[in-house]
Amino acid sequence: MNKMNTKRPVLARLISNLLIATVIVTALGVGSSSYANQRVGIIDWSDLRVPSNLTGDQLELLLISDEMKGLGEAFAKAERDHGVNAMFLIFLARLEGNNGKSGLSKDYNNMFGWTDSKDPRGFRYWNSKEQSINDVAKSIRKNYLSEDGKFYGGGFGVKDMNKKYCTSDEWAGKLISMSKK
Repeated sequence: MNKMNTKRPVLARLISNLLIATVIVTALGVGSSSYANQRVGIIDWSDLRVPSNLTGDQLELLLISDEMKGLGEAFAKAERDHGVNAMFLIFLARLEGNNGKSGLSKDYNNMFGWTDSKDPRGFRYWNSKEQSINDVAKSIRKNYLSEDGKFYGGGFGVKDMNKKYCTSDEWAGKLISMSKK
């Protein structure tokens, strides 16, 4: 085997990693000042049903804490199965679950801080973080991002969802801002 053949796999990995980094930089909206039209990279903040089309491996690059590492494919699968942008779900989990470091994330596999009035502890428990991601994506699509949803806010964007999802008027802005960092 000559030297050129042994360098090809290394070069291919380098190019692949560079492409992934480019996708993520674009996805995070680095160098973009498009807050006015609610678009940051490949998150359409005015329609959370628009897919990111990122792979689990690419989404892993957005999982900044050890507690969230390994969940990229779960976010990608939730996007494919339920039609909720995976990057939105990641930023939501990062905001609501303190990057997977909250007690609820660790002890209840509750990545999003969801409550449960039927549970004596007051919070929803899941058997796995992957199940939490799947169930929350399914519920968001059904209840917030569907015109006949119980908590439909008049549109499919993060600001529409904010009307019924969170009491803070700043919630949507925090998510959008987080995606720019």
